[in-house]
Amino acid sequence: MKKYNYILGTFLFLSFLYFSYSYVSENGYIKNLNLSLLGYLLILKMIALTINALFNIEILKVFDVNLNLKEGLYLSSLTFLGNLLLPARSGGAIRLIYLNKKYKLKKEALISQFSYFFVVSIFINSFFLLISMLILRENLNVTNYIFLVVVIIILFLSSYLLFKTIKINKVENKNRFLNFINKTKQDWQKIVSNFKIQKRLLIFTLINFFVFYLETYIILSRLFIESNIIKLLFFNSSSVIGSLIGVTPGSLGLKEAFILFASTYIDFGLNEVLSYSIVDRGAALLFSLVPIFISYNFIKKNSS
Repeated sequence: MKKYNYILGTFLFLSFLYFSYSYVSENGYIKNLNLSLLGYLLILKMIALTINALFNIEILKVFDVNLNLKEGLYLSSLTFLGNLLLPARSGGAIRLIYLNKKYKLKKEALISQFSYFFVVSIFINSFFLLISMLILRENLNVTNYIFLVVVIIILFLSSYLLFKTIKINKVENKNRFLNFINKTKQDWQKIVSNFKIQKRLLIFTLINFFVFYLETYIILSRLFIESNIIKLLFFNSSSVIGSLIGVTPGSLGLKEAFILFASTYIDFGLNEVLSYSIVDRGAALLFSLVPIFISYNFIKKNSS
């Protein structure tokens, strides 16, 4: 079944690229593409994959699981492929299944570390999104004011979860669901209360943010000669937050819809968003050969 899900995800991904390419190529928006741009993007995606591996290695130390770099890269490769080709950001679920099977991590610990990645990503990107919006505030209208308020609320909630101690009921609850929630909160607290590890996790997330920013800069500066640092900061933050809406494979369509809605703030339209998406997703599909090789090599060595 999983095999067919991958095939379906790949088909949807390629269909999206084809129809998007057909739309923007008529206007000549992607005529400036060349192999050097693709090379830069592949290098940056390899850096991002490695940073994600280091993130996984670091957060699992909280639960006394010590991965080496090879296994960390294997986990980040599984996550990349699952998120790219399967719906509902299934890469995270595949990673959790692996950790449960090999290291017997309980579901509360798995959910807490998955949630932490989501929250810390929201925190970093909403922070930079807010900074860019405040700098570009002359473009504000009623819709953008509402969007600004939403971003402030999201930033506040994510910072609260990351830096505020959560009240935990130390008494065992007879209700299984409430007991599960309480244990998940306990595992969450293990992560956020470890200052040394949380500092490293924040640094890794920040590094990845700037890696994605470089990707955005390279693509948009080549396609549209766009070099406004603040506009690109806004676009990059919107793009990453949009990618977290993982209902479809690789957040197909949903990511673009979110970016398109947000990018009215910086006067970016459908052509810019689709052109960016074609290059970014095309590079991701080509790069997927790397995590496929990493995964195959790791499984082969560990099964022999």
